[in-house]
Amino acid sequence: MQKNTSIIDINGRKTHALIDTGAEITCCSFDFYSKLALSDKLLQSDIPSIKGVSGHRLQVLGKVNLPISFKGAVFNYHVYVIDGLHHSFIVGWDFLHANKINIDFSKSVLQVPDKENADIPKVCMIQTSSTGLARTYYPVTISPFCEMNVGVKISKRNSGEIVLLEPVSNLADSNLTSAKCLVKIIKKRAVIRLMNPTNQKIHIPATKVLASVSDIDSNCIHDLDNNMPSVASLQQTKEAKEPINFDFSTSDLNSEQRQKMQTFLASYRDIFATNLSELGFTNRYKHRIETFRDSRPVKMGFYNQSPHMHKETEKHLVEMKKNNIIKESTSEYHSPVILVKKKTAPGQPQQYRFCVDFRKLNLQTKNSSFPIPRLENVFDTIGEVQPQILSCLDLHSGFWQVEMDEETRHKSAFITRNGVYEFLRMPFGLKNAPISFQQLMSNVLRGLNWQFVLVYVDDILVFSRSFEEHLSHLEQVFTRLRDANLTLKPSKCVFAAKEVKYLGHIISKEGIKVDPEKTKAISTFPVPTRQKQVRSFLGMCNYYRRFVDSYSKIATPLNGLLKKERERSFKWNRECQVAFDNLKQALLTPPVLAYPDMNKPFMLTCDASNSAIGFVLGQLDSQRKERVIAFGGKSLSKTEQVWNTTEKECYAVVQGVKTFNTYLATGKFTIYTDHKALTYLMNQKANTGKLTRWAMDLQHYNFEIKYRKGCNNQVADALSRRSYPEQPDDENEVAAVKVSEVNTRTEASGNDKTFESIQVEFFYDDYTMVAPLDPVIARPELSNLPAIAKLQQNCHDFGNMYKFLTQGILPADNDQSSKVQKSAQDYSICNNVLYKWFQKRVRVDNGEKWIKQLCLPQALREDALLSYHDSFVGGAHLGIERVYHALSLKYFWPKMHQSIENYIRSCDRCQRIKRDTKGKKPPLNPLPVDTTFERWHMDFLKLSKTNEGYSYVLLLVDSFSKWSEAFPMKTQEASEVAKVLFREIISRYGAMKCLVTDLGRNFVSNLVNALCEMLNITRHHTSSYHPQTNGLVERTNSTLIQAVRAYSDKDQNNWPNKLPGILMAFRNSPSTQSTEYSPLFNGVRQGDELTF
Repeated sequence: MQKNTSIIDINGRKTHALIDTGAEITCCSFDFYSKLALSDKLLQSDIPSIKGVSGHRLQVLGKVNLPISFKGAVFNYHVYVIDGLHHSFIVGWDFLHANKINIDFSKSVLQVPDKENADIPKVCMIQTSSTGLARTYYPVTISPFCEMNVGVKISKRNSGEIVLLEPVSNLADSNLTSAKCLVKIIKKRAVIRLMNPTNQKIHIPATKVLASVSDIDSNCIHDLDNNMPSVASLQQTKEAKEPINFDFSTSDLNSEQRQKMQTFLASYRDIFATNLSELGFTNRYKHRIETFRDSRPVKMGFYNQSPHMHKETEKHLVEMKKNNIIKESTSEYHSPVILVKKKTAPGQPQQYRFCVDFRKLNLQTKNSSFPIPRLENVFDTIGEVQPQILSCLDLHSGFWQVEMDEETRHKSAFITRNGVYEFLRMPFGLKNAPISFQQLMSNVLRGLNWQFVLVYVDDILVFSRSFEEHLSHLEQVFTRLRDANLTLKPSKCVFAAKEVKYLGHIISKEGIKVDPEKTKAISTFPVPTRQKQVRSFLGMCNYYRRFVDSYSKIATPLNGLLKKERERSFKWNRECQVAFDNLKQALLTPPVLAYPDMNKPFMLTCDASNSAIGFVLGQLDSQRKERVIAFGGKSLSKTEQVWNTTEKECYAVVQGVKTFNTYLATGKFTIYTDHKALTYLMNQKANTGKLTRWAMDLQHYNFEIKYRKGCNNQVADALSRRSYPEQPDDENEVAAVKVSEVNTRTEASGNDKTFESIQVEFFYDDYTMVAPLDPVIARPELSNLPAIAKLQQNCHDFGNMYKFLTQGILPADNDQSSKVQKSAQDYSICNNVLYKWFQKRVRVDNGEKWIKQLCLPQALREDALLSYHDSFVGGAHLGIERVYHALSLKYFWPKMHQSIENYIRSCDRCQRIKRDTKGKKPPLNPLPVDTTFERWHMDFLKLSKTNEGYSYVLLLVDSFSKWSEAFPMKTQEASEVAKVLFREIISRYGAMKCLVTDLGRNFVSNLVNALCEMLNITRHHTSSYHPQTNGLVERTNSTLIQAVRAYSDKDQNNWPNKLPGILMAFRNSPSTQSTEYSPLFNGVRQGDELTF
């Protein structure tokens, strides 16, 4: 062990003083104090005792003021006198700190400030040799990224001795790290702490030498009495942070260099954040939200959420408030919140990302700009340095480390059910946020940037020629980050690597090359096997033919395959292969493939097919010709292939933006698509589903979506139609299989597959109604049965039955086993899917006695309820019995009726719009009816007047089947009644035997009576003020009003457009009080149920 000593002079007596920065006080031994022969008496000490490194107490006799001289530099300081101190004099940390004395270890001198002409005393290094070795006494295994206390044996030592263990120099060869430590020997054994910073297990054999053993003075100052004050105890200290195990698997450092790098990074533990509580917060830059002068505050209501999602939102709010990211606000700006699912590992709880929908605010925000480095300059800088070692640094939640400007942060306010909050730190999703962050990082690293540092938004590249130089460069960068109070995310940092990916290129000591991922879509383009594939490939090549010399000559063999006579005799020969390879190579080299110019706008062209997606990043050159920067694409998994066209096209856009995020994060760019519906992506209002979640991912980008005809979109089209390696289904996507057919429930879960809005036209004799249907949700198709079967196997209700019917395995529990065996006769397996056979209690004459019900697993039940109760044309917020009977015709799960009852009774919209219909029921005298369309009930219903002039609904209901017809009317005139009655009812369903109405003048008019007499229709009228005789149509009126309230806009102006969908729901819903079959089943399509 080495000890630092320096010669001091006190009253003419010289001695070797130990310079000990670990000692909290300056002290001397009583023997040395006696030799000074001072006349001053010892003053009473405020410290009665101290504790040495061995833990033994040493008595403090008192303190005295002494003139301490370092070769001319004299300092008067109080010194504690200690009985039994081994050293004559110890200069402690308190003396060095009070007199601002620094130790220069490189020169072995003490630097004494503000002492002109003062000699600088030399620090002598007294070497004490090692006196033994510490070896393991049993084999051990240390797991990856773990620390462990390892037992060692130390021979020729007595129990109770305190020794210093210093790790041997070759310990790093085994990828292990340790630190010097003081240990107490007990029965020739001690413990040393080892760390495995790698991602592999490390086995340590028995008797392996881990450390050398050195003596240490047992009475060296270690710490003061816990109850006594000290300089250190008066200072505010921070709670110790957990050590970080850094991964050096991508580096080619030797063991000694790894040890140095690990020690170096550990010394900067404070600039690494592993959670939000350790997150930095800089005051170097404040983000402002500059809106246009004439813009009004964004005021939106909060998006409705399910109870589960509301709890998740509350959890995020609590965490963000705790870490001073948000605060409660009274701002007039209200942007809504949406939770976006994160991809989680199978078996792990679902995680959500908290997003604020800033789309409307971003439209009002002014554009900002900041110069972005040209890629050619970046590569020139790296080329000049020719680095041998590189590190990539990534900030932890970088945006949340930037302060929001006090004057404009109120515009970042968002609304939840818990209230309004605003951001104290820059949130994700704000326009110009990446620009602000780029400006911050450029300011923080000014002077280092372009020397040995490159920074792009929150990605920092440090490059050096040697390891020692790299440590120095990292230290300068870390110091800047520490001064700016910015923190890194250790899991995303790469240290001392031999090669790194940066700005779409691979940088290594061999040089710079294009990332193969940028051109993989072209370089791996499969050899065409059909004429159609050749045509697609040539269409892509033709787009860039002006950049390829002798293009026509090269492509001649492939053009020959497109001739009509070659359609049946397709033959791929050597000439075709050569042409194919030459054209691919031409697309991957200049002038087609160009360097990106970060100061010019980019173009992203996207397309999707049924099996894959493709995207191309490009820019216009000085001649306004499009040049390729990179190609991309991927195949769609089986789950993704069942998405609708809009979702696939939108997925191509999202993947393209994510793939080329490096180029698109800080500037404005244009997205080209041949799917026109996507041009409205950022304006769609739905707050659930994939489209909205993807819109949230894109909202902080500055882009414009433009439509490009398919014939002009050949490159992306070809990339989307080529074959790629098959993508496995995402485990999380299984939950996205939907049971519902059409859904508009605002509380729908985040799993919903939201499709584009569509319009359905309903034609009447003399007018046409266009009914816009809200976004719909896909039902499980038969092609998705494997996904449903997988959910059944893992379902608590059906798992045992599925195993018994497929494998003959009964559950271990006797009660469960007996239950499975007794009910197995009601179940069957069809196409690997579990079904239950059910016989209705009400018998009808159609011979259909048994119903095959799909056993619906837990994960899909809420979606079934959403569809059959909440949807526009599938549920219309009908009652418990109707929904139960509709669902039971196709699906089954235990306690199904109770689930439906609980769901409907907790439906907020039903509670608001439905009136109580339960009253005392008088005795009824039913009118007999024998068949469908024999007796019709007719009545008028008055609603709010629309802009088109409609104020009434003429409603007719068939008494037997409950089939309903409703017609919007501008007046109640008898001529209009007779016209609708003849054209829409009698001409389509035949003349009824009986027509039941009230005594309205339009119903008892001569015109209506003449029509009924001509067709031998018997008239029944209700008595005045007693509509119970016509109760069927009166009850339908009430149900129709509820449905209109549920789906019409706030002004109740579009209710005529909603009637066809509501009637569709009525006709497909079973009549719960009579036949238990739907009007459709009993009426027009006897024996059938409607399929959506």
